[in-house]
Amino acid sequence: MKTYSSQLFSVIKAMSPKEKFFFKVFGVKKQRNNEDYSYIILFDTLNNMKVYDEAVLKKKLKEAGFNHTLEKAKNYLMKALLKSLAEYHSDSSVDAEIHNLLVQVEILHKKNLKKVASQLLNKAEELSLEFEKPEYLLMIYSLKATLALDMFDLEAMKEFTETGIKEQKKYFDMYGNTIDYRNLAVEIGSLFHQSPQMLQVNKTAENRLKELFSHPLLT
Repeated sequence: MKTYSSQLFSVIKAMSPKEKFFFKVFGVKKQRNNEDYSYIILFDTLNNMKVYDEAVLKKKLKEAGFNHTLEKAKNYLMKALLKSLAEYHSDSSVDAEIHNLLVQVEILHKKNLKKVASQLLNKAEELSLEFEKPEYLLMIYSLKATLALDMFDLEAMKEFTETGIKEQKKYFDMYGNTIDYRNLAVEIGSLFHQSPQMLQVNKTAENRLKELFSHPLLT
C-alpha cells in the first residue's frame, strides 16, 4: 500500500517536463515568503530521486538546507502541484472550460456583476449543449434562477418559469441516464474481469451478467 509520501513522489514522476516547468515558473513566482519556498526544495529533491526512499529524502533535504516540518511541506507541495496541474490543463478539455466559466460566474455574482455573469453563463450553456453535458446544464439552470431573482429580472424569471423548469427536469432525467449507464459499465466490467471458469462456477455472477445485459438502457 502506497504511503502519502510515495503518492506525492508518484505525482511528481508522472508529470511531463512542461508541467514541471509550468509549476516551477508560474507556481513558484506567486510565493512570497521563505516558508513557502521550502516545498520547492522538497519538489526538486523528490524530482531528482530515481526511487522513493524516506531516509534518503531526509538526508538530501538536510544537505539542501531544508529546516521546516517535512509533513507540512509535503501537504503544501501536494496542494500546490494539484493546483498547478489544474491551472495548466484548464483549457485542455471541454469539462475544464465549462467548470472555469462557472467558477467565473460565481465570482462575478459575488461581486454584484450579475449582467457579465449572465453572459458567461450563456456561454457555458452553449458549450454544455454542444457537448451534451447534462450535469453542467443542471448547475447552469440553477444559477440562472439565482441570477434572475437577484437581479429581479422579471423577463428572465418569466422565461425560466415558462421553459427553464421544464428544461431543468429534462436535464435531470438525462443525467440520471448517464449515471445509470456508468454504473452498468462499472458492474459489467467488474464481472467481465472474472475468468470464464470463475463465471461458470459462480452462477450468481453469471446470472447477474445476463440480467445487466437485458437492462432497458442496453436493449
